[in-house]
Amino acid sequence: MSSSAIDIETQALGLTPEQRAHLADKLLSSLSPNAAIEEAWSAEAIRRLEEMKNGSVTGIPVETAIARATRFGEDFINIQLPQPLMYA
Repeated sequence: MSSSAIDIETQALGLTPEQRAHLADKLLSSLSPNAAIEEAWSAEAIRRLEEMKNGSVTGIPVETAIARATRFGEDFINIQLPQPLMYA
């Protein structure tokens, strides 16, 4: 790594956690081939966080979320798809 990259890293590590998270988000977004999609997801995450902070929505325990996702995955796997038509 170049000395300027090391200097930037040192400065970045001196930022507050919130500033580092913002910087990390921007850096990761810059690696995406579709920055518009990354920006949209970032805006959505910020919107959801604000909803949690202002109390307009409530969270659920992570165990509940994992259990729901697992059940959804099991239900999805168990879907019986119609058999394709076979032509002679």
